[in-house]
Amino acid sequence: MSDTAGERSNRWGRPWPPLGVGVAAALTSLYGLVFVVGGATARSVLGVGYGLVLVAVAALLWTRHRWGWWGAMVVYGLGALFAMSNILAGDSQFAVAVVVSLLVLLYLLTHYEYFFPNAGVTQSNSGDADSDDSSA
Repeated sequence: MSDTAGERSNRWGRPWPPLGVGVAAALTSLYGLVFVVGGATARSVLGVGYGLVLVAVAALLWTRHRWGWWGAMVVYGLGALFAMSNILAGDSQFAVAVVVSLLVLLYLLTHYEYFFPNAGVTQSNSGDADSDDSSA
């Protein structure tokens, strides 16, 4: 199904997110599910809680809510810092986490208009910008 503007929409009439946003949401949900399962097997309330936060951020990303963008900025920013600190401590297995976190951050920072559609749009109160009354 598609609407008149050519944007794809689902069966409820809501537009599908762009491919990059969908990939970011899928990565975030997988990341969250890993934490939920890992936290549950280790009996870690903190791990399960963090995983549930990640799943919520993924849902907000998928629906293109502003809080999803902010949540992803925090989650992936802190995740990249944590992974970089582990790399500096000598644990090189976190290199992929740094790359993925930075790629998601870069994508979301360069495509913020999906979450903030009126960003950078200014509205003028006067109809004609050149009409100033300084002709006297």
